[in-house]
Amino acid sequence: MDEVIPGLWLGSLSSAQNTENLRKKGIRSVVSVLRGRLRIEQTMIRYQISLDDTPDADILAHFIPAINFITHQLGKGYKVLVHCHAGISRSTTIVAAYLMLTRRLTVDAALDIIREARSIIDPNEGFLKQLEVFHQAKYQVSEQNVAVRRFYLERKAMKLTSTGAINLDHDVSSDLLIETTMQAEMRTVNAPSSSDATKKKSSRRIRCKMCRQLLAGREHMLDHGQIGPSTPSGSRRASISTSTDPNEDSNTGQQAESPSTVPTGPLPISILPDGSTFVDLTGLRPSTLITPSSSEPTPKPIPVPPPILINPKCSGYFVEPLKWMDPFLSGGELTGKIVCPNKKCNAKLGNYDWAGVPCGCTQWITPGFCINRSKVDEVVIQLGRGS
Repeated sequence: MDEVIPGLWLGSLSSAQNTENLRKKGIRSVVSVLRGRLRIEQTMIRYQISLDDTPDADILAHFIPAINFITHQLGKGYKVLVHCHAGISRSTTIVAAYLMLTRRLTVDAALDIIREARSIIDPNEGFLKQLEVFHQAKYQVSEQNVAVRRFYLERKAMKLTSTGAINLDHDVSSDLLIETTMQAEMRTVNAPSSSDATKKKSSRRIRCKMCRQLLAGREHMLDHGQIGPSTPSGSRRASISTSTDPNEDSNTGQQAESPSTVPTGPLPISILPDGSTFVDLTGLRPSTLITPSSSEPTPKPIPVPPPILINPKCSGYFVEPLKWMDPFLSGGELTGKIVCPNKKCNAKLGNYDWAGVPCGCTQWITPGFCINRSKVDEVVIQLGRGS
């Protein structure tokens, strides 16, 4: 076994069963990443992850619990050994995840640290992919994260297509059908805010063209390189004032008075059609007018997000399987029609196929849940309005 960083060791099953050596190294806690009942010294504080060393094994789900255990033990001053059968793949992946989260490292950077201490490490391809997902998800494992959702969605689609049918009790579950946040967002729009400082933002959504039912947002799209960015990539808006006048007051953002800004003659008088008169100030410079106090800056305009679908060749919007699709997915069919969730509308929006659907841009999307672009509109809604 080898010490990767002070207090954290990586090794094999035989090293975990060598009680004398564990005591000699001062190791008091053991993380075992393999199946079966193990004969390890009972005085050791143990944590076991029952997992096979196969590319399709779900090790991602064990990252956070294992990291919490290791962190807690090291925090108490206990040295920790993480092991699997050979100390090459499974245990290496757990140690890599720990280093990634605690040190904010990439996959390669974490593996390089481990490899310096133990040159024989070699996580399998599936584990490496899950470490990449962990990094993309900013070291979180939550269904709220797009990278994590997509990973489990791909796994589920492969399982469904390999079996040829859907098990209604197990396959169509909460980790498969994604809950959209449409209603919650609309409540945010309509509800008064307790603070005037509530941030505003715009979000682009697709809705049924027939009944205007909101369906999905950019975060629910399966991007195959045809989805636009969530925020404009444009340049910063030009400043309202581009003056380089040395008389400009840098503290208030207003120009200091100069002789040219003060009217020297009588104010101009204009006559309305009814014979009444008013003082015409249109010829005066803005700096002579009453302006809002500098303590109340002009609010910045809310950027409008660009279109979701940017490739005209795409057949439509490829989305994740969503909760509102449950009525027609619950039939257990691998293929079928996507219909509007509004019961009064029930319009056909597109088609789905768990094995995949070809897009007009020649890409094959798996799973394929395609909402035809001719059946929906893209709209922009504002979220987080103040009172």
